[in-house]
Amino acid sequence: HVAWGSPDGRRWSYPQDTSLAGQHPTPLALPGGRVVMFYEHRHDPPSLRAVLSDDFGKTWDAAHELTVYESRAGAESGIGVHRTLDEFWGDMLRYTFGHPWPSRLTDDSIFVAYYAGDAGSMSLHWARLAL
Repeated sequence: HVAWGSPDGRRWSYPQDTSLAGQHPTPLALPGGRVVMFYEHRHDPPSLRAVLSDDFGKTWDAAHELTVYESRAGAESGIGVHRTLDEFWGDMLRYTFGHPWPSRLTDDSIFVAYYAGDAGSMSLHWARLAL
């Protein structure tokens, strides 16, 4: 979901469905009313993705989203089936990637850092995307 706030942060729009299923969305505003959003795709295939909006988040170009990182971590969870709350939280422990943090570089490319690895070892990963 997405909501828009007033410049002072005192008023917010009612959240609207983005039609994207994922977690921890991290948007980055770009020139010309565009927004790139990174998020964890927590269903098959588990991955970190980037999706672009040309109208400041009103619509998203899911047909052209980019997979930045793909992992089988979490694939053995209950993706796509009904889960109890306890099972859901257990599933979250299986995902060993996420929490993207994007920023614009001086050449207008996008740098995104995120964690990734496996249950035994995780590290900081990064990617650089040209628009």
